[in-house]
Amino acid sequence: MANNIAKTKRKRLAALGLLLAVGLALMLVYAARKQGYHVDELYTYELANYPGGFYALQEGYMDAWQDGALFRSALHPTRPFDYSIPWNNQKIDVHPPLYYCAVYTAQSLLPGLALPWAGLLPNFVFLLAGTAALYMAARRMTGQFWTAWLGAAVFLCNVGSQGMAVFTRMYAMLMCETVLLVWAHLTLYRRLLAGQRPRLPVFLALAAATLAGALTQYFFLVFCFFFCGLFGLWLLFTRRWKTAACYAAAEFGGLGAAYLAFPTMKEHIFSGSRGKQAMGSFFDLNALSDWGASLGRVLRLLGAQFGGVMLWALLALLAAALLWKRGCRFRGMGLFAAMLAAAALCYIVIIDKVAPFEADRYYVLVYGPLILAATAVLGRLSALFPRWEPLLALVVAVPVLVAHLTAGNEYLYPQYADRAPALESTAALPAVVLNAAGYEVAPDLFLPEFAAREAVYQAGGADDKASLTDAAQSRDLSGGFVLYGYLYDADDLLALAGQVLDIQSAELLTETARCPVYSITLAG
Repeated sequence: MANNIAKTKRKRLAALGLLLAVGLALMLVYAARKQGYHVDELYTYELANYPGGFYALQEGYMDAWQDGALFRSALHPTRPFDYSIPWNNQKIDVHPPLYYCAVYTAQSLLPGLALPWAGLLPNFVFLLAGTAALYMAARRMTGQFWTAWLGAAVFLCNVGSQGMAVFTRMYAMLMCETVLLVWAHLTLYRRLLAGQRPRLPVFLALAAATLAGALTQYFFLVFCFFFCGLFGLWLLFTRRWKTAACYAAAEFGGLGAAYLAFPTMKEHIFSGSRGKQAMGSFFDLNALSDWGASLGRVLRLLGAQFGGVMLWALLALLAAALLWKRGCRFRGMGLFAAMLAAAALCYIVIIDKVAPFEADRYYVLVYGPLILAATAVLGRLSALFPRWEPLLALVVAVPVLVAHLTAGNEYLYPQYADRAPALESTAALPAVVLNAAGYEVAPDLFLPEFAAREAVYQAGGADDKASLTDAAQSRDLSGGFVLYGYLYDADDLLALAGQVLDIQSAELLTETARCPVYSITLAG
């Protein structure tokens, strides 16, 4: 008997290990296909590594030649393990610092690792850890191996999670922290249902998850507001007064610890540029119809990553009808699953109102809670209809896998595939950068290109003709140079250059990323 139990445990552990290996392989395949970056990804490296924050905002940067070493120092640590750099840099940004410290740690530990791998390794770790945590939570919710394994597989292998694996921002970390927060709540919930006294470690886990999430992304607090609020109301409704007090102390203690560690979060949330934008959007009641339309688009966007929102809405209604007919109500694990689903849906509604863009990354933190809630439903259906298990597994797995073909991974940027080959022959030449975006840090999108160059001159934007003239007069460009025109029309860029420079030849190398680049040789 004992041998059979041990053998079963080994098989299940092997199955979980196989799932993690497949998920990791899928991440590696997508990472190998990544052709470019979102500018925010390059901000991640810059704010993790460069002392003083954005180099383009520092005095003396604009309208002056800068050595390529400056840009290399923004991509790789020059002072490894000096965490004052990423921590203090976030005081001038709009996000808390924990994820930047994670990227900085990976780069400090592996100084020779090239981009994008140095920044993606933490994402891989967070998603794999989140998958293992979700599996453990689902096992405790359902008491079934296969439903827990399937839920973990959906969490790890859906195209949205795989997108976060190859996007060098904090969202994979946030997904992991949210699952850990839910797991800690589930542990407390199960003990209370069993009539057992809660232990100190579960309250410490709640505080730690809240602390980590608050130091990663402020949207985490929105989910906490709804989920922790619902859980707290349940504690009060069931008259668990002492536990409710300890729970409140743990949650507010974690939030307070985050504030003590990073007091700038108060300014970020209430008076920073992103905080003001979010607050203004939330209280703007003049565009409620637009809000509804936007919510519909977001739901379709998120649903597409799992096979289609209408498909899952119909499946949810069908499952609800079957369970209700069989006498299932909102109690036990069903109530916990309902709290997860309600909190996740409220989060989506509110974030759609306050987020600056309709992007999936703002919503992926609720994938874990929603999948756990769905796993509880699946587990109940499996218990009621055991012969349906293979069909249930196919109904869940097939749409999620097909979404890799129908929705695709939005963070590979294949449109940039031709840019590097087009610039290869001129990769080391000095560059003059004209920027029509209206803000200084926009050309950071080309930071890896700048790092390979001999020197770069970025125009201040007040008078591009004067800046281009100064660049040509202040450096010997007889060997040729490249001219960037971010958000310029290619013909307009060449015409501007021809008005102030004596050009012998000019070759358009690329126009990708809305930035024409010319290779220019001056006469004489």
